[in-house]
Amino acid sequence: MANAFLVLGGIAVGIVTATFGILQVPGWVAAAQDAAAINDLSGIRAVQATAVSETGKYIVDAWDLTAGSNGAKLTMSSGGELVSLRTIQDDWCTTVRSGSGSYIAVSNDQAASGSGQDERTALDAAGCSIAGSVTAVSGVTCPLGKQYLVPKVTNASDESVTMTVTTSAYGSSTPVSIAPGASRSVSINTGVAHVPSTDVSVMAAFSDGRTISVPLTIVKTTSC
Repeated sequence: MANAFLVLGGIAVGIVTATFGILQVPGWVAAAQDAAAINDLSGIRAVQATAVSETGKYIVDAWDLTAGSNGAKLTMSSGGELVSLRTIQDDWCTTVRSGSGSYIAVSNDQAASGSGQDERTALDAAGCSIAGSVTAVSGVTCPLGKQYLVPKVTNASDESVTMTVTTSAYGSSTPVSIAPGASRSVSINTGVAHVPSTDVSVMAAFSDGRTISVPLTIVKTTSC
């Protein structure tokens, strides 16, 4: 007959081991989730390298990372979330939110990734030189019976930018300064109710001399 004490002792040891294992699981899971996020970021580096090799440009739209339209396709790991992709000319950086809740970022400015409890901290740790993005939308309005093209530019960056709107047919606007996180509009008297977006260029200039062309979406036209 088996010794009851030894049997019970074995059960007790088994329970302690199992409990210890359960207590350790969250740490192991978080580490695995962070490793998966870093692997996703390595995949983004590979996709960007393929894109610039095939097209001469880095991907700007995050959707294109997973669409495969630039010669390479990214498949995100389960639990990971692509938070942002920021691209200005030859610079890009991107952030992934790990299943652990941490934000992890990479940029083409340094080899090592950066992490933090928020996106800005992770981007800074990754050496991201791009503070944000600039977008533009436009409508056409008709004050006093005249037709005006009115682009509204949103500066979602940490730097001030100077905006200039140019059309081939109707000239250029006066440069307008836009503070970080702000939006401003500028008007150009066109005399017509519709101006194709292909005929309008919006340029944003940063204080260090960088300039970017901002895609313009015309969301409204009004016939006066």
